[in-house]
Amino acid sequence: MTKTQTNLLAALMLIFMSGLAFFSLLGDSAIIDEVAHLPAGYSYIVKQDMRLNPEHPPLIKDLAGGAVWLYSQITNTKINFPDNIPAWQSAINGQWDFGFDFLYRSGNDADLLILLGRLPMLLILLLLGFYVFKWTREIAGPKAGLLALFLYSFSPTFIA
Repeated sequence: MTKTQTNLLAALMLIFMSGLAFFSLLGDSAIIDEVAHLPAGYSYIVKQDMRLNPEHPPLIKDLAGGAVWLYSQITNTKINFPDNIPAWQSAINGQWDFGFDFLYRSGNDADLLILLGRLPMLLILLLLGFYVFKWTREIAGPKAGLLALFLYSFSPTFIA
């Protein structure tokens, strides 16, 4: 198998995996952590305030919140931020109440916000798949690279 054929097959696997992951996330409801993490990330970006969900590292939350913020800037859509509720103003661990208010009670399109927050994770999935293939190919050859990418691409753990 030539290098071009190997790369083409790897690209097709990545495209197929991204399609599976994208169409999988379209119909999914928010998992419990997204209710806290997405609004926290959005507050980090927009309000420069780290009071929500400080116990977890901010990178992934920043990516999710940044995607929502970027969408609002590109489309000129107002994202309602309920900063007048006790969960934001004074609650010690108000991230869950605030998250439910931000997503479901403030007039925002919760399905759209959740989808936007998941898109950066899809990009991370693709980047990791690319590097799994690239690294394994360099270490063990093109067939091993394709095998590693195949196992990664069709693992329910990563696609979900």
